[in-house]
Amino acid sequence: MLLLFLLFEGLCCPGENTAAPQALQSYHLAAEEQLSFRMLQTSSFANHSWAHSEGSGWLGDLQTHGWDTVLGTIRFLKPWSHGNFSKQELKNLQSLFQLYFHSFIRIVQASAGQFQLECKFVALS
Repeated sequence: MLLLFLLFEGLCCPGENTAAPQALQSYHLAAEEQLSFRMLQTSSFANHSWAHSEGSGWLGDLQTHGWDTVLGTIRFLKPWSHGNFSKQELKNLQSLFQLYFHSFIRIVQASAGQFQLECKFVALS
């Protein structure tokens, strides 16, 4: 609200307030900050035969995607989070994640058995 007031004051009364350009400059810099997209995975291994994985996608501090473990599908948590992907590209991406989650669990369980590790742990990546 203060930014709007300073902007309005700077437009109506040019030269009288030097705070408006500074406020605009700091706002401009904040808007140019690069956001990172992160994908997080949490896999729980209760024993040698039971495992559960969850996934999520984050744009900065905002969760935009989730992984439906029952259906094995991507959940789009924001209306715009589909992006510009075609239906076929989304289907291919979903298949890739299904394969990844399944393979990750198999590899970890096989490795735990091979090294005779007790399989009660959580993996975050």
